[in-house]
Amino acid sequence: MRFSKTYLSVFAAVLFFASYGYAVTVDKVLAYSQKFYFTTDYDHEISKAIVKDLALSEFLEKKLGEKKETLSEDVSESLSECYARLAVFNNLLGIENVPNYYYQKAYSLSTKNEEVLIDIAIEHWSDGEKEKAKTRIKEYQTLYPEKLSGYKTALRWDFEEKKFNEVSSTAVSLMAKYPNEDDSLYVALFYMLSQAYQGKFKDVQKNKQLLQQLTFKDWPYSLVQFFLEEQTEDQLIAYLDTLPEDKRREQLCEVLYYCGELQTALGKKDSGLVFFKRVLDFKVKPYIEYQLAKKRIEES
Repeated sequence: MRFSKTYLSVFAAVLFFASYGYAVTVDKVLAYSQKFYFTTDYDHEISKAIVKDLALSEFLEKKLGEKKETLSEDVSESLSECYARLAVFNNLLGIENVPNYYYQKAYSLSTKNEEVLIDIAIEHWSDGEKEKAKTRIKEYQTLYPEKLSGYKTALRWDFEEKKFNEVSSTAVSLMAKYPNEDDSLYVALFYMLSQAYQGKFKDVQKNKQLLQQLTFKDWPYSLVQFFLEEQTEDQLIAYLDTLPEDKRREQLCEVLYYCGELQTALGKKDSGLVFFKRVLDFKVKPYIEYQLAKKRIEES
């Protein structure tokens, strides 16, 4: 029996969506992003932040040198955070060796500071020192078991390493345990994408109630709702239109990255690459999504 090309195309589409259980399109999002063109990056702002923190670190070092017991602990914490920021900023500017120098100084002053531990862990991971990164993040999880940040960071690393089955199961547990934190929405995104990469996106519906019970309604709530087909492309774009320019630039960068991952997960690698390249056009270097998009392009 012969079938027309139209019939075969429709039949193939039915099979595809029956397999993935997902029919959301992202064409309008990509078209919307084309409205924006950025000639400036964050380097100037980062450089200004470095100058500010260098001055602050000099002031705090003098304070710490006074060795006043009533001040020393608070000053040490503040100086440690200052060093950590200097490490992050220099890393973003691509300055070699300097970031590690400041991270070591930060850690020597405070081995329990939340911000410092997370930043050092991420720096180790970026440098390919994965075991050191995992050690630091475990320290954080031990010290702050009530915080989702450490677990979300480890989950993202598993996602990067394409351990999608582990990500899916861990994410479900984390969303149930931490439904009120903003990071739970990023956990939800990694969960949905991991399911898509395994060809199990239709199974997301089984945990839809859990996803909808996440109480944090700020960003990236709209993106999660869009992936759940609770919001349309037009509604997501309407939300982005309400934001001031700098915030829209940052959040649209995230939208493009996660849409790129979704396209790739659904077998549309060329389309995913288009989204990843568009992320880099936004020049939002401090954003993790920018770094991840860059990595995806390098892997292609």
